[in-house]
Amino acid sequence: MNNYGVLIKSDRAILAESNGRYPMTYAKKHLRDELKGMDIKSTLYGCELLLKEHGDFGEWHHSSKFAREIDYYDVNAVIKEFDENLSEALQQMAVAKKPKKEEVKTEARNVKLKYRVWITSSRYRVKRYEGPATIKGDWIHFQSTKKKLTGDYIEVEYLDSQMVAK
Repeated sequence: MNNYGVLIKSDRAILAESNGRYPMTYAKKHLRDELKGMDIKSTLYGCELLLKEHGDFGEWHHSSKFAREIDYYDVNAVIKEFDENLSEALQQMAVAKKPKKEEVKTEARNVKLKYRVWITSSRYRVKRYEGPATIKGDWIHFQSTKKKLTGDYIEVEYLDSQMVAK
């Protein structure tokens, strides 16, 4: 299907969508609506898990103006699985929630920094800072600025071995 000479999706992709097979972003919404019609509670993440396990047949189609290969998932196959085998495992998978991200360790330290501030793509200034800073994971926050600790253009020297009281 072309729109002003730009490929939106292939003709076979349109045919697949008319047969109940969609890209993941649309498939999980359609599956959630179908399960809701069957009075089965579900989450988008749970529907995504169900589609990856029961609705993935390796089908793909060209889509977008760059003609990317997009995986298509069969919503009807998952609905058929629910009709034939309404097991507790399927229902638990349907209401699954995304695992939460781990808490990032935060500490306050006195530091001495030397870092670059880029003016253009080839010009920079070297800045220095000495004082308290907060370290959160891979980032260091100081004077309403943050820099990545693993960056190429930053040098960090810890002035104390103890954490600074907040």
